[in-house]
Amino acid sequence: FHEYEAIFIYAHDIFLIIILVSFFIFYKQKIKFHPTALKLSFIIFLLFIILSIFFASYKILSLYYLGRLLLSIGYAIIVYLALKQKIINFKFFLFIILLCALFQSFLAIAQVKVESDLNLKYFGEPQLEILNLRGQELPRGIAKFDFSGGKILRAYGTFPHPNVLGLFLIIGLICLIILFTYEFSFIHRLLLIFSGYIISFGIILSFSRIALL
Repeated sequence: FHEYEAIFIYAHDIFLIIILVSFFIFYKQKIKFHPTALKLSFIIFLLFIILSIFFASYKILSLYYLGRLLLSIGYAIIVYLALKQKIINFKFFLFIILLCALFQSFLAIAQVKVESDLNLKYFGEPQLEILNLRGQELPRGIAKFDFSGGKILRAYGTFPHPNVLGLFLIIGLICLIILFTYEFSFIHRLLLIFSGYIISFGIILSFSRIALL
């Protein structure tokens, strides 16, 4: 199995589609398109991606990943519009990202501890074979880190690669830092500090040079 050579639908994909459809049904009157150089450049970029499908070796697979790209773009647009029009409170949005980062960090810790996936494939977790044979070559395609003559599984969370996990956790840390600028009780600030340690540990377990730098 290789994630980039297969077509699959996760539970969160269905959830995103429901959100997209619901948003455009209930808020379509508030959505206004004003052409700008940036928006037109983005449209041209998408057109080039669509044209590239005709030159792809596996056109069905290319169409599928185009659909996933459009789904992600649509979700990003919805979040932007919801924040801009104050449908979603910015502080609440930061908390959601922070909670997601915490969840991914705990998954990362568990994955490294058991050296395997946690059977959460329907939530996007890659299928990882059990890696309990220290010093032996790991299965092809699984990211690992060389340590003391052995190999350690790099944490994935529910992302396709540890580097993606690392970058997401960095975003979680940024949200945490912004939350520190708000007024909170002493206990809440301690919880934020504790969350920062957990997320930082998750970043370390991803062994992502990009995130660590």
